[in-house]
Amino acid sequence: YYIEKLPVGTYTLTEVTAPDGYVTAETIIFTVSDTGEIQKVDMKDDVTKIEITKSDLTTGKPVEGAELVIRDKDGNEIERWTTTKEPHYIEMLAVGVYTLTEITAPNGYEVAETIEFEVKDTAEIQKVDMKDKPVTPSVSSNVPKTGDMTNLTLYIALALVSAAVVAVVLRRKRKIR
Repeated sequence: YYIEKLPVGTYTLTEVTAPDGYVTAETIIFTVSDTGEIQKVDMKDDVTKIEITKSDLTTGKPVEGAELVIRDKDGNEIERWTTTKEPHYIEMLAVGVYTLTEITAPNGYEVAETIEFEVKDTAEIQKVDMKDKPVTPSVSSNVPKTGDMTNLTLYIALALVSAAVVAVVLRRKRKIR
């Protein structure tokens, strides 16, 4: 922006509103000197930075293969991706509130609940972590127990008792004759 005939002195330049995807720049204090040359003041805007991770609720390790989607406050889809071991990085999201939804969970995990997060007016990397809960296997009473020796032990005991009874009966018959 070009300004003419600004009196010599010290001034403050403040950004009131940053464009979408950018953070508000720091205020700049500058001095206009008594010179006929064009004096320049440069204000730079940085962008918002978001890092999204998907991790196991119990171990904290990254979860691969989840399909995630970010939506804005109006429900518009902003971005969709499938998770890897590396965090998903997004720049230039407008400051505001968003939702992160898991569309599909990888095998062995339950679909996580949708979470809400806020992109703040800061140039620092903002982190969002969605946790996946491992599926708990259900134990049904109708499922046979493998490796259970209860019936086999019972049959062996019955066979031994029967053999003993037969042996006793045969000895008595021999004594009687």
